[in-house]
Amino acid sequence: MTMTARAAACAGTNGDEIHAALIGMTVPLMGGRWQRERIVLADGLRDPLAAGIARSGRIAIGLEQGAQPALALAAPNRIALTYDPAAPADARAALIAASAQGGWPIAGDPQTLALLTLAERIAASEIPVLLEGPTGTGKEVMAQFVHRLSPRAEGPFVAVNCAAMPEAMLEALLFGHRKGAFTGAADAAEGLFRAADGGTLLLDEIGELPLALQAKLLRALQESAALRRGADL
Repeated sequence: MTMTARAAACAGTNGDEIHAALIGMTVPLMGGRWQRERIVLADGLRDPLAAGIARSGRIAIGLEQGAQPALALAAPNRIALTYDPAAPADARAALIAASAQGGWPIAGDPQTLALLTLAERIAASEIPVLLEGPTGTGKEVMAQFVHRLSPRAEGPFVAVNCAAMPEAMLEALLFGHRKGAFTGAADAAEGLFRAADGGTLLLDEIGELPLALQAKLLRALQESAALRRGADL
């Protein structure tokens, strides 16, 4: 039997004999626990199996409670797998390697899994996202994760380190400028906000921006509009 909705799945396990469960993992996974707790398998099936197709980043969220993949087949932005509690450790390693190769975050601890689940929910929204954490904790990896799960995944992902750019260039770099807007502006430039239109703009080390520029940035985020330097109001 095939069950495509959670309500139908709950109803379908009431007294029915289930030999196999095909679980689509294209919705928030809830860590994979819901499927393991609610689906009742036939008495003759000793080893629970769950198969699904999902983006490899979402598969990584389900790798808790000892679940191990018996098969991992890489495809463009997709991984097909079968879970088997008795699968050897090298099968789990194969899935991790495939996910890492595609740039997806890998995690097994509850805190990070909860963070990935939250990031997946955020990805569906159209709001600015603030990522905080010490250097080296993977903020850019998380930003790419959100981008790839969002409706903007086919758009550009533009990253800039605000601390590495000269202060005098930052405003023109972010917002763009008209030709002749300042000394040396021989040509017009669209700026990173427009370059990232339809995708994601990651501003790393945003706390290093001058306060005046932070105020302009806040206005741009609030109004979803960027005014080029030298442009008429």
